Amino acid sequence: MPRYFSTPKYVTIDLFGKVGVGKTTIFNHFAGDRLLKDGGNLSYDYRIYFARCWILPRRWEHTMVFLTDPKLDMRWKDLRVRHLQKLFEPTNILMIVTDSTREDVLAVRESFSMYPKIKRKLIIFVIANQQDLPGRLPLSEIKEILQMKDVIGINATDPACIPVLEKFFETAVLRYFSMLAKKGQAMMVLDEEEIGFGAKIKQKEKKEGRFSHRIQQIKEKLDKNRK
Repeated sequence: MPRYFSTPKYVTIDLFGKVGVGKTTIFNHFAGDRLLKDGGNLSYDYRIYFARCWILPRRWEHTMVFLTDPKLDMRWKDLRVRHLQKLFEPTNILMIVTDSTREDVLAVRESFSMYPKIKRKLIIFVIANQQDLPGRLPLSEIKEILQMKDVIGINATDPACIPVLEKFFETAVLRYFSMLAKKGQAMMVLDEEEIGFGAKIKQKEKKEGRFSHRIQQIKEKLDKNRK
């Protein structure tokens, strides 16, 4: 069975959004008694990013996946790029959580223009929470406003959302792996059928160098002259 090798030792998923949208509720579904209360491997000198983190199950052989709940009192208009560059330094995947109100969804859309300034190649997915509350936009309209497909609608207070979220996280991680592969870093995850890429992934064949035969002839000639 083919294997794909990669350099990352772990993948970090950050839940991000304004206060009250349900980030910690989502996080606590996964944390349980496995919560690293002191921040674990994700405690940084930049104290605003003192994250609570939980290690997702080892679904990929080469790495661990960290789900983090940064304690940041976020206000979209108050965010400064120079602070966020340091904040997102360890971040591979940004899970933006919105409360599904029109105001917040529009704020999320406006924020998209600043992420390329913060970090290139940042994987961004959106969780539209509080879909059960009145006055919330339906998922289809949120996708249309954001002009993106990587959006799910949930009610974070319902335990039934857990498998939906976990699958969403897995999709995001596989997207990150795919990005690495396109940058020339092959992956070691599972076999190609299990990760869903199938025929899209082509194994690199080992090719001899262009001048290998000529070099071999010269080497043989030199060896012969030494005798």
